[in-house]
Amino acid sequence: MSYQPGGIAAPDYGRPPKKSRPGLFIALMLVLLVAVLGTGVWVASKVVADIKPSPSTPPPAPITSVAPRPTTAKPKPPKPVKTVPVKPVPITPVPPASGTPVQVATQFVGRLNANDVKGATALACADTKVTIPPLIKQYVRPPTSLTMNKTPVGNAGPIVVFALNGTTRGATVGGTLVMEVGSGRPCVKAFLLPAFG
Repeated sequence: MSYQPGGIAAPDYGRPPKKSRPGLFIALMLVLLVAVLGTGVWVASKVVADIKPSPSTPPPAPITSVAPRPTTAKPKPPKPVKTVPVKPVPITPVPPASGTPVQVATQFVGRLNANDVKGATALACADTKVTIPPLIKQYVRPPTSLTMNKTPVGNAGPIVVFALNGTTRGATVGGTLVMEVGSGRPCVKAFLLPAFG
């Protein structure tokens, strides 16, 4: 069988032989191993030296507790507390959201405009009731006048998205209101109201 010079299977005629480097690799690995072991021994000796008490350190003194001195004075009887009647504040419960997503979204926007955080939170989905109050605190402050486009701008499965715009905190805002309709009743998932430039 003959090979053409310079071909794929041809030997390297006229070139120096390829250098084999496993020896270099083994030597570098041994140096690294020695360095790691040396560092480990050094750290272990420092830790052991810190644990053992030095001969020049005196042993710790025994711990003694001091009992409080008994008091000879008799305790005074408590003074009577004057009770002040408080008039209860009537709380109007917010009925659970019912109706179409547009109706629930309109109720939510109305609660935002009235600065009614509890009422708006009552319209939130069960898994987002904790996140809605911080969003209201971040984005909505009186005087607020928001309006909602009653035609959804997005609809993906159980999620419906409405466009919001108006003013709050003296700034013009525009954003989105995300509703979930697949949980048996429409509820608010989230909303976003960034201020316009």
